Amino acid sequence: MLLDFSVTNFKSIKDKITISLICKNKNDETSYNNIFSFNKLNISKVEVLYGQNASGKSSVLEAMSNLQSLFLPTTSTLPYNPFKLSKESIDSPTSFEVTFTSDNNSTSDIYKYSISYNQNVVLSESLIKYESRRPTEVYRRIYENNETKITINPKYNKSALLDYITASLTDDIPYLKLFSSIKISEFSEPLNFFTTQLINISPEVTRRELFVPGNQYIDNPDLKKFVINFLKSADFNVDDYNIEKQIMQNPNSNLKIKTELNTLFLHHYGVDVQGKIPLNEESLGTKKMLVLAEYIYHALSKPTVLIIDELESSLHPELTKLIITFFLDETINKYNSQLILTSFETSLLSLDFLRKDQIIFCYKDKKTCKTYIKYLKEFSPRKTNNIEKAYYAGRYDTIPDVDAERILD
Repeated sequence: MLLDFSVTNFKSIKDKITISLICKNKNDETSYNNIFSFNKLNISKVEVLYGQNASGKSSVLEAMSNLQSLFLPTTSTLPYNPFKLSKESIDSPTSFEVTFTSDNNSTSDIYKYSISYNQNVVLSESLIKYESRRPTEVYRRIYENNETKITINPKYNKSALLDYITASLTDDIPYLKLFSSIKISEFSEPLNFFTTQLINISPEVTRRELFVPGNQYIDNPDLKKFVINFLKSADFNVDDYNIEKQIMQNPNSNLKIKTELNTLFLHHYGVDVQGKIPLNEESLGTKKMLVLAEYIYHALSKPTVLIIDELESSLHPELTKLIITFFLDETINKYNSQLILTSFETSLLSLDFLRKDQIIFCYKDKKTCKTYIKYLKEFSPRKTNNIEKAYYAGRYDTIPDVDAERILD
């Protein structure tokens, strides 16, 4: 479960930006159960980021993905991408800070993880554990005088393995990453949050996976049932699917090389006929819903933070709203998983659907080109306000100043 996330000096984000999923006012006037309680805190299930193109919405989500990538085995270098339009920041470190739990039940421990790094070196890193709401530092690491120094709280330094792990630490690797195969709860639980509980879907991910269905769609009967019900709930007239092997030849190649590929067929039902259509002949919206179904299935099967950039791309507004509703509905979202997304879909801007503290506006300063954010609640809207209408009227400064005549300049 994510409580808050902060990033400094990443892509269009120069100054610190914080996304908080802690709702201070429990008694909001929404018709959905949009929050859940955790240790006397009210936690949001959904956050939606709005803004103009190039305002930095995607950068916020990419920052979350960037932090996660620090702990993946495939990442061999520090993913350093600072704000490049300022002499002050171009060589300054990128920093992340995140507060989270390893689970969503009331007994789960709360952690705060911080890291700061440049292109070559982790400059600082720390992990704090909140026990009975009191912070206790698990470890702290700092780079000074060309040397990495790390201090581990004696309370948690009870394993002989820690000395070995610490000795193997290099300047360009997060200390937490070294615990991928070592089960010491104060270290492995936070690492597990980053590696398994964060699921990030970018438009590139959905495009890459549209034509490569995996065997998991067949081998996992629970997933198959969910996918079919998911497509039915979205009114796609699909009641089954199967995967078949097909021999494919590249038409653009002079070499007569044939490849055996998995092809997924969706079974459609109609008045006169019932047949199957290969996925590559389906609409882009159908393909995307199929890909999303697998991610949403996993997100709703255990406590998860699902991050989706451009959720509504290729989808009808009602389908976008349907997916969000899955996370708001406590009978479907039994583990209180969370959804964070970017969107241009203004039909979601209703205080009957989302809370004031679940809608975030992203902006890019015209003088400095840096991204900053404001929550809808900062504008103090009333329950009776038409937020969508105010949005288009420019009340929240999120409408681009377009002028077709500028092309003639």
